[in-house]
Parts: sequence; C-alpha cells; structure tokens
Amino acid sequence: MGGLGNQMFQYAFAKHISIEKGVELKIDTSLLGEGDVENLVIRHFDLDVFNIQKIEDIASIKEVEKFNGKSSPTIIDRIVFKLKSFFSNDKLLLQKNNGITEDLINPEGSNLCIVGRWQSELFFIKNADLIKGIFNFNDFKPNSYSLSISKNMKASTSVSIQVRRGDYVTHPIYSKKLGALSIDYYKKSMALMKRKLLNTEIVFYVISDDIEWCKANFESLDENIVYVEQEKSKNGYLSDLWLLHLCDHAIISNSTFSWWGAWLGESEKSVVIAPGKWAISNDFSPEGIIPDRWFTIDNKFL
Repeated sequence: MGGLGNQMFQYAFAKHISIEKGVELKIDTSLLGEGDVENLVIRHFDLDVFNIQKIEDIASIKEVEKFNGKSSPTIIDRIVFKLKSFFSNDKLLLQKNNGITEDLINPEGSNLCIVGRWQSELFFIKNADLIKGIFNFNDFKPNSYSLSISKNMKASTSVSIQVRRGDYVTHPIYSKKLGALSIDYYKKSMALMKRKLLNTEIVFYVISDDIEWCKANFESLDENIVYVEQEKSKNGYLSDLWLLHLCDHAIISNSTFSWWGAWLGESEKSVVIAPGKWAISNDFSPEGIIPDRWFTIDNKFL
C-alpha cells in the first residue's frame, strides 16, 4: 500500500523476514489500483522499477484470503474463517500505530502475512546491504538532463534538498495529518549542513514535486543552488530518486521517498539532516524512522 517509498519499506521488512526464516516471499497487491481506503489516493505497484515483480511471486486471492478472510464475507464466511484461524499456524502480523516491538521485529512462525508501514531500518537492518543491493539502479537509463546533473554532482560536494509538497498541501487529509515543512526548516538545515561541512564548497541540489515553490522561497538565500527540473512521471520520479542517492549528503523532508534517497546513498562520511517532528499527527509519525546517526532539526509545518 502507498507510494514507492512506502512500498519499499514494506518490501524491505518482508524480504528480511523471508531471508531469516528461509521461506518464499509473495506480494499482495490487492489494496493497489482502486484507491487507498484511508486517503482515497489511487496507488499502483511501483516496485517494478527495481524489477522486483520478476523476483517475487504475486499472492493469489486464495492465499490472501487464508490470512485475511474474504473481502466481502457472509456471516458463514466469517464463522468459517475464525474457526480455521483458531486451528491454523498461519499468522497475521499487524503493526498498530507505527509501533516497534520485539514480537514485530522477530515474529514467531514461518507462515506470515505482514500488514503495516514498517517505516524504520530496525525492521531490516540485519540485511541492510542486501536490501541496498535489491534497490539498485542497474537497469535504469537516465535521460541526458539527469546524466548531466549527475556529472555535476560527482564533481562537487553535493547536498540534496528534497522538498515534498504536492498532496501534503492539497490533500484534505494529508495536509492536516502529515503537513508540508516550512521554509524555515530548510534554512536551518542548510545552516547546520554548512557547519558540519566547514570550509567545504557545497552545491545544494533541490529536488521537489513543486520546484516553482522552491525557487520562490530559496531565491533570497546566498547559496550555490541547483534546481532539478524533472518531468513528473514514473520515470521522472525514479530519476529523482537516482539523483538523490548520488549526493554526498542529504537534507530530507518528511517523506519516505526522501528517506530512501538519503539512505540508499549514505556512506560513513554522509551528513543526513531530517525533521525532528515527522508529521502534524502522531498517527502519521513512525517510531524510529530517523536513525540515531542522522541529525534532526526542530521544525514547523505550513
């Protein structure tokens, strides 16, 4: 469920579990394509950009029903499902309120259906290198514009600034529950980055779904800033993620897409700065999403 960043978290945990238990991994796509019950945003399977659909099988309707029951059950269906569940070793592993507990990180049993956001590296840190290897860009062919940006990044000390707006501003639920970060957060983060990289000539690369807002709000800053103006398509967003992971350092927004861009490109020398408060609502604030090694800035929302 959710967009690319969310799906990456869900897959990473599932892959970790399948490796640790030595079992097959199957992907349930039944919640995609018709809109998310929670926010009515239509989402599609996006992990195909990493060829994951060729690696893992898609779960059948019967396999999904075995753990969750029928989507439109009768009273008899409900009774039969409860009886079967009582005597079955199959387990539904449900993450509530974005929590992190030992029974979630190391669940018992080998026949599991996992349902949750799983937005922390703690859920797959043991297999972090393998996960990074799966989320690779080996088959990605950047266009000439992205390629030119990447060459400039490699020739400088590059810091990505990922600004998430879009549905965080316009959506009736996301704007009130998640919220877009104020320009003050980005200014403070840039100042902290300059202190951490003292005496270093930095180039800030701004990547956003609302680049015009960024231009209007960053233009008064006396900084070396490059605005990445990418097409807003599936390939364009993958280009953004690719460029994010190429940067030496990162200033992220409260977005899982932004998180993955920083995490995939992180080295031992990387400085990563994140918002101290992830969302307006605690319901959308994942426990442990910011690794201890990253820096945080107190922030407000628009």
